[in-house]
Amino acid sequence: MTIEEQLSTRVRELPLVFLDLETTGLKPEAGDEILEFGAVKTVGDQQTAEMDTLIKPTRPIPPEAAKVHGITDLFVMGSPSFEMAADEILTFIGDAVIVAHNAPFDAGFLATGLQTAGKKIPGNLVLDTLSLARTLMPASPNHKLETLKRHFGVVVDRAHRALDDSRALARVFSRMLEKHFHAIDGGPTLAEVVARAVPLLRLIDFADGLPFKVPEMRALARWAIREKTELLVGHLPPGRPGLEEVRLVPTEVTAGKKPELKGTVKGTGKEIALAVPQIRSIRKG
Repeated sequence: MTIEEQLSTRVRELPLVFLDLETTGLKPEAGDEILEFGAVKTVGDQQTAEMDTLIKPTRPIPPEAAKVHGITDLFVMGSPSFEMAADEILTFIGDAVIVAHNAPFDAGFLATGLQTAGKKIPGNLVLDTLSLARTLMPASPNHKLETLKRHFGVVVDRAHRALDDSRALARVFSRMLEKHFHAIDGGPTLAEVVARAVPLLRLIDFADGLPFKVPEMRALARWAIREKTELLVGHLPPGRPGLEEVRLVPTEVTAGKKPELKGTVKGTGKEIALAVPQIRSIRKG
């Protein structure tokens, strides 16, 4: 299914993978690693599969991180490395739309881990429920997953463990759509949801330095301009493990056969004007 087809499909008909990661810290560019991958796959409100695996990092787990999620070096003894687990993770995700809370964090760690393991980074769309909640629920005291769980009456066994948080997120997302998109007959399309939540990311293949495929980006640009929304479409490699944000703000479609998206790249300390046909030449540095 192409990006444009996914955007025009009702969310309840899309395969979705709700995922969460537990990590050794907050910065993959500083060497922090994934400790646990948890995810559930759904179509509509039906869960079709789930995956949970502990991952043994290459360094000892910092005590301050263990205090958050309870995962210690003893827990991961005998667990696979991320490189060993990567193929199973990629198979589970498939071509589904990924949904995560504070998605840049999870997408950044996942893409960095795959890159370090020498795996091809897939082009899945990634929807950020944190940004969606901030847009739909401005009166909420905060938009942490724990707060949203209480608001929607979602109860799970453990907080700050990947699989339980993924299960909780799937329920929170479902109830968020029910409450805020109930007026749309048949439920919202992915495009209608994204129009309310600016960040829409893609996991990107960095192997050849190309941030994304130009034809697919044009299709997304046309949709974004119609919806008058900006896009968080991915990241650029900063020259070391880790990722930096790329945000495109649609402003116009050129007349002719090749629509262009003009916008800015943020995260490098600069704002660089660009158009889609020129994106292939973008490099960090």
